[in-house]
Amino acid sequence: MRRAYNAAHPEKSQLTRRRQKLKRYDMTLEDYDQLVEEQGGKCAICLGDGVLDPSSLMRLGVDHDHRTGRRRGLLCRPCNRAIGILGDDPETFERAASYLRRHAQHPH
Repeated sequence: MRRAYNAAHPEKSQLTRRRQKLKRYDMTLEDYDQLVEEQGGKCAICLGDGVLDPSSLMRLGVDHDHRTGRRRGLLCRPCNRAIGILGDDPETFERAASYLRRHAQHPH
């Protein structure tokens, strides 16, 4: 019965899925939309528009500190993954940025 309802009302089903996803971060749809507006609809790191993620129905994902659970902002999937891969460590990011600058100035 739920499948039939969801098929007949896809917009309500999508809205429910978005709400459930945001509940994990103690956010409402209004909170999310406000954050999107504050960030100009862009990823906080690369300033890209993000890509619609079919599993969450949101272009930008909610980034959070895994230790504290505190929300930080909205990121596109690649930037969110990059932060995770580099261990959420600012010093590692600074070394990576320095490395990239150094090699951009002196190409082989």
